[in-house]
Amino acid sequence: MATAGSDRVDGAQTVHRVAAIFRALRTAGDLGRTALELSADCSLTRSTTHRLLAALKSEGLVAQPPGGRRYYLGATVYDLGLAAWPTLGIR
Repeated sequence: MATAGSDRVDGAQTVHRVAAIFRALRTAGDLGRTALELSADCSLTRSTTHRLLAALKSEGLVAQPPGGRRYYLGATVYDLGLAAWPTLGIR
């Protein structure tokens, strides 16, 4: 599984998996990714990927258009980015 760094926190496996999904969706842009593509991109089982996507979708962190098969970053990710913006020193 791709990670941002080699520092792993024991007991936080789900957080690392969700971060991998976010990174995969970030690079997908407006094309999005299917659950199968995300499973392969993140080296996760299909059942784990579906379980995580369902939870992320319920929190608004991941979006899936009605009847669609592709997933995208959700509106809540945008809201979190806006909240983090002042602390990042971006002008």
